[in-house]
Amino acid sequence: MKSISALALAIGLVPAVHATDAAVADAPVADASASAPEQAASRASRNKYVVRPEDAGFCLYGGKPTGDARYKPLKNIKTSRETYGSVLDELPRFVATAKALGADAVVDYNGAQHFGFWPWRLVRPVTSGVPIKWDGPAPDCAASGGATFATVMATDKEPPRK
Repeated sequence: MKSISALALAIGLVPAVHATDAAVADAPVADASASAPEQAASRASRNKYVVRPEDAGFCLYGGKPTGDARYKPLKNIKTSRETYGSVLDELPRFVATAKALGADAVVDYNGAQHFGFWPWRLVRPVTSGVPIKWDGPAPDCAASGGATFATVMATDKEPPRK
């Protein structure tokens, strides 16, 4: 009976702790006169994730890049945590896996929470996409419809899907 009670308590605490963390992360900036970009910069500065400089410019596309840049797709990749967490916790490993394959960017990127069968995998982050190698010069990431790794980590927003 004690083990069932402990399990029920543990399952109930995980969403409560995450809700508290989200409320703290989305708390308004103390200076009410600050503009929206200043408030966004303040939230980004409180971000607990550190992006390595060599990975900061890695481009993620929610769909296909716009323009006429040509690329060669590599092997599809998918990474996930086996326990509860944020997609931002998994994204550095995803980028490292793509770069290990020799990728310059990732198309069809998707980072989301997925449901699992076991209680400790109730909701877990999963990232997937297709690493690509550019044939020729790489286009500007933002101009071609993507978002850099550093931008995604700072804003916690996926690249736009097209």
